[in-house]
Amino acid sequence: PVAEEREAPPGERLEQLFYKKRELNEKALIIYLCAGYPDLEFSRDLILTAVKAGADIVEVGIPFSDPLADGPVIQHASQQALSKGMNAAKAVELAAEIKKCVSIPLLIMSYYNPLYRYGLEEFCRDAYEAELNGIIVPDLPLEESEMMVSLTRNFGLGFVPLVSPTSPLERLKKISSTALGFIYCISTTGTTGSTLRSFKDAESVAEELRRITPKPIALGFGIEGPEHVLKVSPLYDGVIVGSAVIRIIERFKNNREFCLKEVGAFIASLKKACI
Repeated sequence: PVAEEREAPPGERLEQLFYKKRELNEKALIIYLCAGYPDLEFSRDLILTAVKAGADIVEVGIPFSDPLADGPVIQHASQQALSKGMNAAKAVELAAEIKKCVSIPLLIMSYYNPLYRYGLEEFCRDAYEAELNGIIVPDLPLEESEMMVSLTRNFGLGFVPLVSPTSPLERLKKISSTALGFIYCISTTGTTGSTLRSFKDAESVAEELRRITPKPIALGFGIEGPEHVLKVSPLYDGVIVGSAVIRIIERFKNNREFCLKEVGAFIASLKKACI
């Protein structure tokens, strides 16, 4: 009898997506959306729109009152979501509900405080049971990440660490060893939504990481349109777009159908550039 093929854990499936893309010479498009913004139902529709328009991975953001790495655009979205009663438990529920009707990887993006209050082990268990693929914690430094890395591994979840252009080589090696899924590279020093004026930092980080790890690498912060995607696609396995999508939502949120259409068209244009 032929042994049944074991299904890979969710974190490994996330990583495998990038390797499949490499074989096809394509790049993964990763879209960030804030849970509960502009409201719960609307954010559900926006995530489903992103998937339909071609997102390969969606980061579902848990809103937080003090999002240090985020610029004014995502800060504003977070505040609106919090004011409507969104929290970590509801965000995980939302992602779990969406995961039932989509096949692409879904990640939770959260600052450490909401996860700590949730309970790290409880969060990982709930994420695993919901078949979510992993977690990104932008304010968790390498020195304090051991517990989170260990728990995500125990549950087979992906752990996506962040590296910045200022990270020295030894630190890059240590950070990349914690990654399961991909490594999130920050394009420039600053917050999300900062305009990307130069690709020098992005180039040098990519070159250094390629020398020390075979892990997939994706670039975020400041990618605002297809022209940016085309510029960085030779260097990276994926691109992450958040603030540029949130700006469209903020502009058109009072006309729900039109807003969904505009967001879908923008994401489709990014997808087209992922070659």
